[in-house]
Amino acid sequence: GNINIGTRAFPDHSTLTFSTSLTYDSQIGFDDVLHASGGLEHIPDVVEGGIPSIASALTNKEAAERLDAASRAFNPGMVPVRQSAPVNQSYSVAYGNRFDVLGGRPLGIVASLSYDQDVTGHDTGTVGQYELTGPVSTNDLLSTEMNLTDVAGGREELLGGLVNLSFRPHPKHELGVNLIYSRAEETFARMQSGQLPRNLIRGEIFETSVMQQIERELRTLQGRGEHVLFGNRNVRLEWNSTYTQTSQGEPDLRIFSSHRDTTGGETRYIIAPSLYTRPTRYFRDMSESSWSNDFSLAVPIGSATVKIGSSYMMKDRQFRERRFEYGQTTGYTGNPDGFFGNAGLVEGSLEAGAPYEFGNYIQEVTQRGNNYDAEQTVGAGFAMIDMPLFLSNLRFIGGLRAEYTDQFVLNANRNGRIEELDLLPSINLVYALTDNMNARLAYGRTLARPSFREFAPFNSYDFINSVQIIGNPELERTLVNNFDARWEWFMRTGEILAVSAFYKDFSNPIEQMLSPGAVNREITYQN
Repeated sequence: GNINIGTRAFPDHSTLTFSTSLTYDSQIGFDDVLHASGGLEHIPDVVEGGIPSIASALTNKEAAERLDAASRAFNPGMVPVRQSAPVNQSYSVAYGNRFDVLGGRPLGIVASLSYDQDVTGHDTGTVGQYELTGPVSTNDLLSTEMNLTDVAGGREELLGGLVNLSFRPHPKHELGVNLIYSRAEETFARMQSGQLPRNLIRGEIFETSVMQQIERELRTLQGRGEHVLFGNRNVRLEWNSTYTQTSQGEPDLRIFSSHRDTTGGETRYIIAPSLYTRPTRYFRDMSESSWSNDFSLAVPIGSATVKIGSSYMMKDRQFRERRFEYGQTTGYTGNPDGFFGNAGLVEGSLEAGAPYEFGNYIQEVTQRGNNYDAEQTVGAGFAMIDMPLFLSNLRFIGGLRAEYTDQFVLNANRNGRIEELDLLPSINLVYALTDNMNARLAYGRTLARPSFREFAPFNSYDFINSVQIIGNPELERTLVNNFDARWEWFMRTGEILAVSAFYKDFSNPIEQMLSPGAVNREITYQN
């Protein structure tokens, strides 16, 4: 997305503010909440040399030792635990001041630092999925495909900082620098259990858990300038250039599903890869950099103002995912800690000679199609005019923007590209009914490009809704015709009464949809 942050350039006087808050969540109270037990921060080094297959490890001693080392390098924590919830809290401090430097030239500084911690959770959720099995009529029939109880807990920590420096070397020239840093860490844990009729029979109880950690970081450096040129003609030049780096790491996303069978009088615990995903661990990394530049020049011509400008933005992203699954040669008895603690070679089996015995073991099942590279370049130029028309109380603001888009994604399976030149007109009429009352009419054409996530053919599992989400590299950009009407009355300073109406016509809007005919539930994006 695009963010436009404006701060006061030159504070009137020295300021220092501090704030803090504590909040109480009645949904959690002071009870323990579900928490993600400690996962791995990165893939174990022993894995980088490759993981032997179980078939080769059963008869080859060197392969058996490598598979044993890799399997033991992954810690056994595969299910959430309960921990006491810390109090929700936030702190912030901000400073602003103005100094005279270099012979009385003003230098302004605004700086802030903030920290926020928030815990959420619930113990009484439900998740259901139902399928319409008959025609849409008064006799609609819904069959239950999933009905699960839901317990979840999450924790988010945010750290942010901003520094804005402004300098006016001349009364008609101003320069500024913005630095922004933000870091967020989120952990999430969920456990669900109940009926899964689409895969299991009555009396079989499905159980699944997930633990997720997301680390996001953003660093931005922006330079900007405002200049009044050519003496007293008030020709105004504005520019800014911004470089941003963002990253998102998702280390050790863990999903564990099983079911228990109570139909035979005694409870049996089963892990069935043919019915649902094996116990799985994901490691994901995304990095993105962008460079954007904007320039505009406003020239007064009589009672009108003509403005021209251009912009250029380049963005590139790299996404990588590696996936590891557990295989098993021993049965599951309902104790996750004991099951995943029994990783690698069974003690003493190396001395006994081949075939070697394993408990559960790790295998890498990374799919190259789940990695992608993407780039987007957007260049634009515009011209506009703001002028009174035949009547002194009628004002016209209009212009034309030409925007070129080159967006592509590279993937092992499918590539996609959008290359378009769009002309985007805008017309605004403002009629002053009285000194404090206006009537407005406006038309403008805008566009929306698919996000990289929507565009990239990357398959990810949404554990909340039990669906696969797949991007579509054949998407086209959306064009929108916008019509607006507005009456506004500025009753007193700071007060407004307005009535507005708008109409929008979308060409090729991007929507989520269920993929027809998919064996497993899949959501994708379509125009």
